[in-house]
Amino acid sequence: MNLNLQVDKRIESRSWMDSPSVPLTATNAWNDLGSGPTAAGEIVTERTALAISTVYAAVTLLSEAVASLPCKLLKLTSTGRAESTDNPLFDLLAHSPNPEMTAFTFWSTLVGCSALTGNGYAQIITDKYGKVTSLWPLHPLKTEPVRLIDGTLAFKTSDGMKDGSFRIIPSSEVLHFPLFSMDGIKGISPVSAARETFALAKAAEKFGARWFGNGAHVPSILVHKGSKPDPKVQREIAEAWQAAHGGVNQNKQGFLFGDWDIKSIGLSPEDSQFLATRAFQRADIGAMYHISPMMLGDTSRVSNANHAQAQLSFVTETLRPILVRIEQELKRKLLRKSDDLFVIFDVSERLRGDSQSQMTSFALGRQWGFLSVNDIRAQLGLNNIGPEGDIFLQPVNMVNAANPVIPSQLALPAPEPTPPEDDK
Repeated sequence: MNLNLQVDKRIESRSWMDSPSVPLTATNAWNDLGSGPTAAGEIVTERTALAISTVYAAVTLLSEAVASLPCKLLKLTSTGRAESTDNPLFDLLAHSPNPEMTAFTFWSTLVGCSALTGNGYAQIITDKYGKVTSLWPLHPLKTEPVRLIDGTLAFKTSDGMKDGSFRIIPSSEVLHFPLFSMDGIKGISPVSAARETFALAKAAEKFGARWFGNGAHVPSILVHKGSKPDPKVQREIAEAWQAAHGGVNQNKQGFLFGDWDIKSIGLSPEDSQFLATRAFQRADIGAMYHISPMMLGDTSRVSNANHAQAQLSFVTETLRPILVRIEQELKRKLLRKSDDLFVIFDVSERLRGDSQSQMTSFALGRQWGFLSVNDIRAQLGLNNIGPEGDIFLQPVNMVNAANPVIPSQLALPAPEPTPPEDDK
């Protein structure tokens, strides 16, 4: 079956870019793509948004934080759960999803694409027996979900295709990680949803770059008290002023001969609240990604206490929704026939506090009997010490509430020895 011919044309509307009657300069057309001009005068797309330092920091922070977590394929056992290292999927998910990428590169690519465009895609490659052999990322701007003529969901992509052609991939062969969605299928791009916020940040960065790059800028204007000079004289004066006070000569005291006066004009960056605007935009963009400003470079209010709390909040409120989305999609597409297998990202490394808090936690676990020596050594990355390390302690001052023991029965006095009979 040629899947290219099975797309429902009633559902998949024709793009305005395919219509010769719509010029490429049409503002409304670009607005439909979420990339038209903004009130700040900046054109914002997923690609240009990465030029904003806060956006780049947020996207790379999310992608690298998820990619650095161990991805574990676990199986249920009679005593709990254990890593399924003998399963071929274990190596794909934990080490190398395809011959060209490590697991870190693969997961950072998918999470980064999802954070920037609202969707992350990966194609599942199988052999003739249905065994998964590799996972390959798909370009999020070249891939989109579509409905086939029979109503089933599929994915249309031009990634890897030539001459503007495309291919249709069944939904069962694509891992899809969308952000918030209006239809539950395609995620909404944060850049498109908050274009004005990104545009303001971009305009502020450009303003700062121009402010410091324009070496001849002074907060004053030259006023000639006599007759208006001819254009040639005006040009010569402007060029002389630029040469004398531009570049390395900026901020030097200027002096001109003739009947001139100097009047102050404009606002300084401080007066125009430039720094406050930059700080606000950092916090505003961070809020979009549920990231604390201090994790995006704002160290003005960092302390040991709030830094530890920010790290915990980052795991529970920021990373956890992303991880659950990935884990459930992997279970649905790769492990749907295996009820005893599931995938988790181990966040225990990021949940650790300082060394003192960590040792206190281990001591309490050991004291109250829910951690053994080997359990603690495993969390520290150390080898176990053998069977004696699996012994659990039990507090002697605690009793079972369902079967209380009388204290006097805990330690009965030893019976007195019977004296030997006298020999007769």
